[in-house]
Amino acid sequence: MEKKLIYEDAKAIEKAIKNRKRLNDLIIEFNSYLSNKGIESKKEHIVNFVSIGIPYIHSLLRKDAKAEIEKLGIKSVSIQDNMLAGIEKQASDFNAILSKIRNQVNQCDGIRIEDLSFENNNPVLTESDIDKIKEYHSIYVSNEHQENLFKLQTDLAKAINKFEKGIEKLGFKSIFTYGEFKRLEDYIQPEPSKGIKPDMKSNVFTSNFTRFGGVTVKPNPYIHK
Repeated sequence: MEKKLIYEDAKAIEKAIKNRKRLNDLIIEFNSYLSNKGIESKKEHIVNFVSIGIPYIHSLLRKDAKAEIEKLGIKSVSIQDNMLAGIEKQASDFNAILSKIRNQVNQCDGIRIEDLSFENNNPVLTESDIDKIKEYHSIYVSNEHQENLFKLQTDLAKAINKFEKGIEKLGFKSIFTYGEFKRLEDYIQPEPSKGIKPDMKSNVFTSNFTRFGGVTVKPNPYIHK
């Protein structure tokens, strides 16, 4: 059978999309930093920036400065040194945006910068990206065995909800306390299934039940006493 969607976490999807948009905004901010330094940003710049950090920016700015020196035909060593002297400080100016981008990447479901979609050297969130986010926060069953189990889970949930609403109308206490089954045994009681014998090998054996399973549930009459 083809995989079948059984659950989609809408809140998580909404949050993930907001986080991705925030990441894109930070990258665009980084691009403007580079642009102010006279460098046209490309995807490879942001990928290397995130993975290598400030040393990469330092080398990028130095390479650009040397290219400018060569373009201007500057032969004076002292003038060249003056033009290169401020590069370390310029590179350190990128520390804040680097920290913001790396922190935001950690909020984006393990996305890698190289997997982001780019248009005109700026990151964008495409329909395909949104589909991947939805896929990440969705759960599917991919075979009949899983599908049958989920049907049983659904039937059980419906029965519990029906029971809870019923006892509420009758004025009895809820089976839940702070979201946990705290009073379920007030209404039903487990018994060892017919023909099931407990595991007598345990040195701390104190129960008539097996360690797992082997239980039949019956109504607990003592709630009416």
